[in-house]
Amino acid sequence: MVLPSHKRPNCKIFWHFRILGKLVFFLSLCLHPPLQRRKNSSQRKPCLLFPCKATEKNQKGEQPSLRVLGVVDTMPRMLAYSVLVLFVALLLGSLPTLAQRETRHGKFHRQHVAASSGLDARLYCNLMMQRRGMTNVKCKPSNTFIHGEATAVDAICNYGGIHSSDNYYNSISAFELTVCRLTGGGTAPPNCNYRGRVSTQRVQVACVHGLPVHFKQAL
Repeated sequence: MVLPSHKRPNCKIFWHFRILGKLVFFLSLCLHPPLQRRKNSSQRKPCLLFPCKATEKNQKGEQPSLRVLGVVDTMPRMLAYSVLVLFVALLLGSLPTLAQRETRHGKFHRQHVAASSGLDARLYCNLMMQRRGMTNVKCKPSNTFIHGEATAVDAICNYGGIHSSDNYYNSISAFELTVCRLTGGGTAPPNCNYRGRVSTQRVQVACVHGLPVHFKQAL
């Protein structure tokens, strides 16, 4: 609702958002007159943090009116500043995360596709399982790395593979593989220790829209 002129608080805009030059959303910090309290009690000016939405200009060309969407809380001024800064930081920080959300195909490549390495298999597994984010929360029990060009691995779902069943395809060519398996009693970082085994085999993957999204097994 639009506040009547005699009830509008003294507001100051601290953050706003525009689309094609139009003000569509902003945050205001508003100061109200002192509250009436009981005798011998102190008075203070509460701060109200208003998220507001700007409506379209009217036919007379006047400035957009302010539509108050809700009151967040009543708080001292410095606390209001802190909450506002935190809100904006979280809002801006979440945008790259949403834009960079990992796809199933991207996750497949992160977990299973890697260039060949001359390292010892055990050393390679411990290094790559950590580097590829498979020991962040808990230790992934096992994982297979396919050593080859990304385009060659993707081709399994097309000319480089033979349809097996459902959405599974078997590679025509064999790839060098490193199979990493969790060893010891550790199940959570930093106690993720792996042993590795190197082989050359064909692989079976699940495909969606012509791209691999899941490693099924070595053949």
